Amino acid sequence: MNIAYRPFSMGILMGLMMLWILHRQLTGGSDVTAAAAIAFIGAHVVFALVLIGGGVFATRLSPRTSAWISRLHRPSARQIVWILCGAILAVSLIHVTAHGLTL
Repeated sequence: MNIAYRPFSMGILMGLMMLWILHRQLTGGSDVTAAAAIAFIGAHVVFALVLIGGGVFATRLSPRTSAWISRLHRPSARQIVWILCGAILAVSLIHVTAHGLTL
């Protein structure tokens, strides 16, 4: 697969996964309670804050890890746009296919 299609493909998969989780939660097709869903989202927020804090520590306070961090891949704005385009396209197509297009 060409590297230009990877962000788009990743966005498609992420969009479908998000739609699957959200749809099951909204329709009651999941045994997960609202408290469990809030805890799941909260855990992701805490994890993201820990990663951000670790990144700030590594790049600002630790010269040894700063060199290692600088060699890691960071997605560009163009790649983020392609990821979002893939997610929006996949979710839109599946939603319109499942529920129809009504105005």
